[in-house]
Amino acid sequence: MTGLVLERQEFSRDWIIGTFYYDGEFICYSLERPWLNNKPNESCVPEGEYELKYHRYKGRLDTFALIGETVSHFPSDKQRNLILIHPANQVHELQGCIATGTTKLSGEGRIVKSLDAHKKLMNVILTKNINNLSIL
Repeated sequence: MTGLVLERQEFSRDWIIGTFYYDGEFICYSLERPWLNNKPNESCVPEGEYELKYHRYKGRLDTFALIGETVSHFPSDKQRNLILIHPANQVHELQGCIATGTTKLSGEGRIVKSLDAHKKLMNVILTKNINNLSIL
């Protein structure tokens, strides 16, 4: 695997846990809502290639928004918008976004130390000048 990759690995009817890699090296875990036909605010985004666009989350946290075939940064004619990578520990805190964590609690569908993982991922994206994410 080259570049920034999110590999979805554990699936339940309520959540998906995956792993972020950069050039094959582990960065952190991810947590997403399950696939629900790309339904806004309820589903994870489809697998595929996404452009990463810098975004200031809630005016205080550096993050990135996904831009792709059905996803735009801000409202447009696309099906979804404002899909962010941001800290969260439980799936009910997400509305289609992707959360990060240093540790996964697979049986519970949770991740922990989300802010630490988010900072690590942001550091990799910014220092390596990464502009794209592949979701598998």
